Amino acid sequence: MKKLFDWYITKHPINANAIKELDGVEYLGKEDYFYIAHGRILDKSEPSGSARWRTSVIRKLEFIPESNLLHIHTLNSIYVCNVDACRRNKQAPFDVLPEPVRAIAAAGIKPFINAPEEPNTILLAFDEGDSNLNFVGAAYNRDGYTSHLIAYPHLGMFVDSMLLYDESPEASEIDIRYYPGANIEFYSFDTDGLSVYLYNVGATAMTFKTPVGNIELAPGEKKLVSKENASPKDEEKILAQKEALLQELPRLLGEDK
Repeated sequence: MKKLFDWYITKHPINANAIKELDGVEYLGKEDYFYIAHGRILDKSEPSGSARWRTSVIRKLEFIPESNLLHIHTLNSIYVCNVDACRRNKQAPFDVLPEPVRAIAAAGIKPFINAPEEPNTILLAFDEGDSNLNFVGAAYNRDGYTSHLIAYPHLGMFVDSMLLYDESPEASEIDIRYYPGANIEFYSFDTDGLSVYLYNVGATAMTFKTPVGNIELAPGEKKLVSKENASPKDEEKILAQKEALLQELPRLLGEDK
């Protein structure tokens, strides 16, 4: 079995080559269509640690509810896919998926993240409630050329993380990596010289540990990664709270009348 990440399934009409390949084989779609799956598999020879993958024709789909996994049986192999890792915006059609998988995937369709209008910037969108390591989407604008960043989950022995990098024909040296959670921690932040905006598209406040300090985002809020937007240090917060309390004491004691 092979693990397939960031996966989706596409539908294709039967053609002459497919008829020859599928002669005498049971496959999903019967006589009019066939289906194949796309995604990424682990590949240590690739700089990103993973490679694009396209399966052979799908024979059947099997949902394992206990582990929330979809097993894709093809002509040549079996692929294991986490249902939450479906690339929903590219999945077409949904009705090929087993009913429980279809409902889970359709319910979690993520907003499409456009490249930012500001030149030489990256937009990273997150949702604390998303089970795909909080990642929603990312895109950049370099002097008018725009592209999306690819996300690849890195499954560690103790802590999982997510890798974001550029895989366009005009590939850059963008390499951003983070640990997920309510408090996202970036442990690599190579932006290839581009400024970065963080965008919280979820319903819960999030905190991001960045190279310039912690940045806090309310639901729907977007901020540039800059020292100006970083939260004050703990000591500064305490001093600010003390100063605010001292200013408030006369009113609380009724001495400002």
